[in-house]
Amino acid sequence: MDRLFYIDSSRDLAISYQDFFLSVNSETKKFNPHCHESNFEDVFRQIVVSLKLDIPITVFDCNLSKSEVENLMSSEESLNCDKVISSEEINSNTITNFYTHCCNLKNWSINLFTSGTTAKPRKVSHSFNSLNRELRINSNQSEKIWGSAYNPTHIAGLQVFFQAFFNLNLLVRFFGLPNQVIYNDISLHGITNISGTSTFYKLLYSKDHFFNSVSRITFGGEKFDSLISKKLIKMFPNAKQLNIYASTECGSLFASKNDEFEISKLMKEFIRIENDEILIHKSKLGYSSNLQVVNDWYRTGDIVEITSNNPLRFKFTSRKNEIIGIGGYQVNPIEVEEIICEFEGVTDAYVFAKPNSVLGKILCCDIVSEVDISVKAIREFLSTRLQPYKIPRIIKFKERLGKTRSGKKRRV
Repeated sequence: MDRLFYIDSSRDLAISYQDFFLSVNSETKKFNPHCHESNFEDVFRQIVVSLKLDIPITVFDCNLSKSEVENLMSSEESLNCDKVISSEEINSNTITNFYTHCCNLKNWSINLFTSGTTAKPRKVSHSFNSLNRELRINSNQSEKIWGSAYNPTHIAGLQVFFQAFFNLNLLVRFFGLPNQVIYNDISLHGITNISGTSTFYKLLYSKDHFFNSVSRITFGGEKFDSLISKKLIKMFPNAKQLNIYASTECGSLFASKNDEFEISKLMKEFIRIENDEILIHKSKLGYSSNLQVVNDWYRTGDIVEITSNNPLRFKFTSRKNEIIGIGGYQVNPIEVEEIICEFEGVTDAYVFAKPNSVLGKILCCDIVSEVDISVKAIREFLSTRLQPYKIPRIIKFKERLGKTRSGKKRRV
């Protein structure tokens, strides 16, 4: 029986590797170097075709409007695809040769756009090797079944795709689907690996569902949430957890079993911390004309707390541009959110600032809870854990919080 490649339960779609390779091998001069598809399998096909032909490709967020894509495309270089030379056909038996082909490409690159929660998207180009720095291909990976909660037009979604594809694994769409559909897919397909943001896992969590097939849960794209991590141990009792540091600018760099990263000797020369901000050496970056590199170092905007200097260990605390100035004090909204979420019944929180004519800014908070909670109870709890200036002045309860297109908590 031919291996299944991709399943999307929202469309009752199941594609085999055989059919996927047939579609890839038949598409040569029809190839479009600008990819903007709402069907994720089309994104995957276009990318594999571009690799096959060694032609650069630009991938636009599938949720972008037509006008947004046209605006971004106006600055893109047009490519002539009328004279492409097709390489040999690929199939399940030649996937290893195709991987070698991809590692040695001279012209291929993929142009992606950052999906930050606060900044305007900017284009970053990656080679195959910089995009897949942490790709693992071996016999131990052959029976994995992936549930991906990432948008595949973003770097994390593409990395999951390549990990599954080159090991001929089944890839199941979780991104944007209701919890009950995801629960059914985990059970029906025996999902072994799940990859998503902390926000995704918060929304997925259920004290009434348990899945023994899952052996690995991967966090990425947001600050690791230790509270939801502990809850997931009961939901996925056989799963090891992995926390990955990655971004559109640099791809995947390092991983941890919890919220504390330890930098290896090999990686230490490429990492620097100045004023609590992590800097990455330019050799670990994709290419972008918009990245500001000073004396070979790129400031990530990620703020960390160093827990050890030898070896170098640190925890991420926030993004530099997310710190809120309140009455002369600096407030880390993530710190406040994490403490609010410790209150029994609270499932998520979003802390932000609003302009105020008297104070300049006041701290506000939206809370999602599964039980009735009073604002007074929240304030009393926070008064035992936080300085007064960190306690939100305005607290509201909401059914859900806004998310970005990549599944992260939306920060304005």
